[in-house]
Formats: sequence, structure tokens, C-alpha cells
Amino acid sequence: NDFNGKVNLDLRLKITTIHPADLALFAPSAAKLPYPLLLSGNIKGRVNKLTYSNMAVQFGSTQLAGSLSMDGLPHIAETFIDLNLKRSEVNMNDLAFALPKPFVERAQTLGKLRFNGSFTGFINDFVANGRFESGLGRIVSDINLKIEDNDPERSVYEGNLELTEFNLGAFLRDTTTFQKVSMKGKIQGRGFTIQTADFRLNGTIRSLGIRHYNYQNIVTNARFASSLFKGSLSVNDPHLQFHLAGAVNFRKGIEEVNIEAQIDTAELQSLGFSSKRFFIQTHARIQSKGLTLDSIRVKAQLDEILLLYDQD
Repeated sequence: NDFNGKVNLDLRLKITTIHPADLALFAPSAAKLPYPLLLSGNIKGRVNKLTYSNMAVQFGSTQLAGSLSMDGLPHIAETFIDLNLKRSEVNMNDLAFALPKPFVERAQTLGKLRFNGSFTGFINDFVANGRFESGLGRIVSDINLKIEDNDPERSVYEGNLELTEFNLGAFLRDTTTFQKVSMKGKIQGRGFTIQTADFRLNGTIRSLGIRHYNYQNIVTNARFASSLFKGSLSVNDPHLQFHLAGAVNFRKGIEEVNIEAQIDTAELQSLGFSSKRFFIQTHARIQSKGLTLDSIRVKAQLDEILLLYDQD
């Protein structure tokens, strides 16, 4: 009467095929699996509390190797998972049955993930810790991700993140504005698109491609969102050297700027903003309200200004 909770399993598997319809007799949610499971390794315990050692799993084009413990089946959403993986590959399409469609569509841009690492928690609230090689670049993470089923763009994340030559433009689907990024820091926020992302980043960006110029040596401790910046930002690039602190909020109904910046070097031609040489050096304090010509009010103080245009 209680197979899941009372029957102890001791399975030694070697290239064993299990079909989703058969597995669903014990764990109904398994019926959603799109492919049969090809299993090798040792499974012990009960369905509602089992361990899987010497694990080798293949379904679709996904291959997992390592160890797994699960506590809570057959209700997958309520099951605590401790998964340790090595030399594994994941195709996000194979996981589409278990994750919200918008989240899977965003993750598909990563291509096939190859990694060593661990996943601890529930299927919609877990910590991903490890080194990932994706089609867009290398990711090293220790991130807690809470996925919102009804509105994945409200999913929240927090932790440490390192990106190496990561194709940010392809991930955001805006390759005109953004190119590759290499960075390391602590991130906390929500959302995965330009329109919905709202996060705080405290870290160092070694390089960031924006409009096909590769900015270098950026240090930031600030909140970033659509039409919003609040915090501090420093750049030590060969053609742009400045430190900025304050807030820029162009959201409707607010439309305010309150910043102080020390600009030591700004070579606008090299940055792609001018067809001729245009050099700026100054200390600036800017306060403004409004965006349109008939409503904008600006108070600006520029000290020690040096401007060079079309000359050496």
C-alpha cells in the first residue's frame, strides 16, 4: 500500500533503459520526461528517500555523471536534491519539461553546458556551484536561484559570479549594443532581459564590449536596471579614465540625474563617439530634472575643463 515509503531498493544498474511511462507508476511527474533514461550505477533507499552513487545518466543529448540524493519523491516540486556532477553535459531543451518555458528559452542561448559542479536545493530554488563551459563562454558560479513559475522574469538570484569572454550580446539578444564581457563579483537581483533585469553588482569588470569598443578595468558597486543607475563606477581604460558616483533615473515620472564625476581622460574618437579627435578632461557636478526640451531643468558645475577638438 506504500511502495514509495516502505520498500527498500538496492539496484545495481548497467546500461539500463527505463521508459517514462513505467517510471510514472511510482513517480507520476516522471511521465513528463521527453526521453527514456539510460542508467548505470547503484541506487539505494526508498523512492521517497534514495541515493544514487557511481551515477551515469543519459537522456536525449544530456549526460550526467557523479552522485545524487533525493528526499521527497514522487512530488518533484517538493523534493530536496543534492546533485554532484563531474564531466557532465546538459542540453537545456532536455530539461524543458521541468522548468518554466520563458526560463528555458533564455537558457537555450547558452547552448550545451559542459561542467563540473553541484546543485543543491529544490528544482525551483537551488544553489548552482561550479565551472561551466557554454556556447557563449565560461561561467564560474556560486549562485542561489529562485525561479518564479508564474513569471520567470521575476526570478531572483544572489551570489558570486565570474564570466570569461562571455557573449553578453547573444545572451541578451542585442549584439549591436553589447559584445563580450569578462568579470568577477557579487551579484544580487532579478530578471534576465534588458527590460526586466534589476540587479546590484559589486565587482570588477576586466573587459566589456559596448558598441564594438572593448572597455577595460571597470570597478563598480551599483544598482543597474532599465533607465536606472545608482552607486559608483570607475573606469581605467586607455581612452577613458573617470570615477562617477550618484544616480541616473530616467524612469517615467522621476527623470532625475544627480551625479559627481572626475573625468581624467575621455578620448571620444577612440570610443567611437566622434569622427574627429575630441578630448575631454573635467570635474563635473550635474543635477537635472526632466527629459524633454520644454521641461528639463539642469544645474551643472564644470571645473578645470580641458577640451581638445580636431587637434593634437
